[in-house]
Amino acid sequence: MAELRNGLRAGDIWVEGSRRYRSLDDDLVPLGQALETLHPESDVALGPKPFIEARRRHLEDALGEVERLAAAGALANAGIKDGRLSVAPLQASTPKEAMALSDLLHDILPRIRITDLLEEVDRWTGFTDAGFAPL
Repeated sequence: MAELRNGLRAGDIWVEGSRRYRSLDDDLVPLGQALETLHPESDVALGPKPFIEARRRHLEDALGEVERLAAAGALANAGIKDGRLSVAPLQASTPKEAMALSDLLHDILPRIRITDLLEEVDRWTGFTDAGFAPL
């Protein structure tokens, strides 16, 4: 389970349909495709200053839209009450298949006491024999 968790965190393993654990390839520009072809209206080819200015304008427009929707009470799962922004918590998005696999793996693992596990790891690593001085 620990290796599966580490693989998910590293992006070596992904879960189809997941936002958090999706394939890193989904975020990459396809080989042979220039950035300008992805966003022809973008100022990427002109240099960093025009690009940052375009992104700033885009952010201002998006924030203006959010402000308009908030004033109309039309934000999904969010709103402004007494001058404070209130956002509903995210719902779990783990696919049923991943939960079933987790349950299956959990059932396969042997049941041991944590102290037995720590002693075994200490035997492998020799950590307690290293002679560390107390702080």
